[in-house]
Amino acid sequence: MVVNYNTGAFAEVAIASLRVEWRREGRHMDDLEIVLVDNNSPQDQSEFLERIEASGVTVLRSKDNLGYAGGMNLAFEHTCGEPTDIVALLNPDLYFLPGSIAALMDYVAENPDVGAADPRTYFDPGKRLQLPRNLLPTLFEHAFELLAALCAGAARVLAPPPAFGGRVVDFGRANRRGHALGLLRVP
Repeated sequence: MVVNYNTGAFAEVAIASLRVEWRREGRHMDDLEIVLVDNNSPQDQSEFLERIEASGVTVLRSKDNLGYAGGMNLAFEHTCGEPTDIVALLNPDLYFLPGSIAALMDYVAENPDVGAADPRTYFDPGKRLQLPRNLLPTLFEHAFELLAALCAGAARVLAPPPAFGGRVVDFGRANRRGHALGLLRVP
């Protein structure tokens, strides 16, 4: 599944590279379903969307910008897969390198308790510039962020307005791993 927002040229290349790797690994094209959602791109994407659609991809043109998650949900609603199929959430600027699909697909297939797999990501085909790991949040972090948000909401309701005319800032929403979560009154 791919969500497009003014990235039609990238999406077209990403889909083409996915297909090349799929075939290179000896997988049947009938086992690959691609759904792309155009998230109401303000720039004309018709040139790219028509070529992508003509290649056999299901292209959905949303009348509203649903955001990334909303676009992925819309794409998922239009897939035809089985509950045991592997679903990939793909950014339009991906480019699949040789062997990249097999490693992920095999790992997920061999580990049924795995809910998500995150590949190594490189800036370049020569694999010299690697992006930092994308650490998925833990259940504890979700609970801690929820608690921080609840505290921020309670502080806004229960705390008297500051005499100096400041405002309450909730750092819990903006910070991730390794940063303190809390509240601060800012003048």
